[in-house]
Amino acid sequence: VHWCFEQKDPHYRDRELMFWPQADWLCDENGELLVDHVYRFENLEAAFADLTKRLNLSTELPHLKPSQRKAYQSYYDQQTRDIVASHFAQDIKRFDYRFD
Repeated sequence: VHWCFEQKDPHYRDRELMFWPQADWLCDENGELLVDHVYRFENLEAAFADLTKRLNLSTELPHLKPSQRKAYQSYYDQQTRDIVASHFAQDIKRFDYRFD
């Protein structure tokens, strides 16, 4: 996190667009959402079900590569939490995110 967000080391930050806050992708220049609904990855299955219903689609969401990782919060210490909180402050506020 330090090398990516503070040092902007190209070894860790090879695709700049990947590090933009989500609000930069989803809002206009006045900060207004440009989409009808924002889904959260943490609720992927429910979000996919809602989206397929809204679009009247009949399809399934495959789970091809199940993760063996722990909850993302366990990978952060206070310093890295502070870096992420600073860099993504707009997203954290707008989309009601927390580290708990």
